[in-house]
Amino acid sequence: MYQQRPNISYPTQLGILIGLVGAGLLFGGILSVAIMFSQLGMAKAQDVNQLLKPENVNMIRWLQIISTFFMFFIPAVIFARIVSKKPFQYLGYNHWIKLEQAALVIVIMIACLPVVGALGELTEKIPLSPALAKRFKDAEDSYEKQVELIMAMKNSADYIWSMLIVAILPAVFEETLFRGGLQNVLTRWTKLPVLAIILTSIVFSAVHFSFYGFFARAALGIVLGMIYYYSGNIWLNIIAHLFNNGAAVTFMYVKTMKTGKIPDKELESTMPLWSGAIAVVILAGLIIAFIRVSKPVKAKIEQEAAAPEEDNWMNL
Repeated sequence: MYQQRPNISYPTQLGILIGLVGAGLLFGGILSVAIMFSQLGMAKAQDVNQLLKPENVNMIRWLQIISTFFMFFIPAVIFARIVSKKPFQYLGYNHWIKLEQAALVIVIMIACLPVVGALGELTEKIPLSPALAKRFKDAEDSYEKQVELIMAMKNSADYIWSMLIVAILPAVFEETLFRGGLQNVLTRWTKLPVLAIILTSIVFSAVHFSFYGFFARAALGIVLGMIYYYSGNIWLNIIAHLFNNGAAVTFMYVKTMKTGKIPDKELESTMPLWSGAIAVVILAGLIIAFIRVSKPVKAKIEQEAAAPEEDNWMNL
C-alpha cells in the first residue's frame, strides 16, 4: 500500500523515524537558542526565568511553534517520503471522509472527558515517596506557569494565538508524527494493531513529561489510535485532537473574559471514578458505531492507495 519501498525493513524504518525526530529536536533547539540570543542578548538568554516573563510571551509562542514543527511534523514528512512514494497518503492525509465520521469523533472526545477526569483522580491516589511527589509537583507547577503565560488571553488576538499554539498546531504536528508515523510503522511491523496503539499512546503521553497527566493522556492516545486505525484518515485525528484542546482553550477564554483571570487548573480537572466507568461503556458504543461508519470509507482509501500513480511532494 501507498507504494512503499520494499527494500527498507520495518526495524530500519523505526530507526530512521527515531533518528529524524532526534535531528529535528536538535535543529529546533539550536534555532530556538539562536532566536533567544538575538531577542534577549547573551546574558538574559542564559536565564531560564526569562521563559516565564509576560514581556517575552510572543517570543515564547514562536519558540513553541518552531520546536514542535521541527520535532514532530518535519521528521514525519521526511520519513514518509523516504519509505513511500505516496508520503502524505501514507501518513493518512486522505480526502475520503464522511460527515458522520467527523461528528462521531467529536462526540467521542466529549465522552472521553469523564474517563480522563477519573484517571486524573486515580493518578492522584497513587502513593509516592515525599521526594518523588515533590519532584513531580515541581514539574507540574513549572508546566502550569508556562501554560498560564501562553494562555494569558486578554483579547481576541490572544485567543487566536492560544488556539493556534495549544489546539491547531499540536493537533496537526503531533497526530502526524505519532499516529501517521510511529503507530503506522509499529502496526505494519508487528501486525498487532492493539500493541501498536498502546505503545504509541505510551510514547505520546511520555513526551508531555507530566506524571499526573500521564494516564489520562495515554487513554486519549489509545482513543486517537483507534480512530486512526479504523479510519485510515489522519484528518479525523486532527479534528478530534483540535476539538479536545480547542474546547479547553475556548472555555478558559470565556471564563477569563468573565472573571479577568485564568481559571485555576481547568485543564487538569478530576472527576469521580464512577463517572469514568460509565463513560467507558458509552465510549465503547461510540467507537463501535465509528468503526461501522468508517469501514466502507477505509475500503476506498485502501483501494486508492493501491493505485500505481505516484504523488508528488505536496500532493495530498
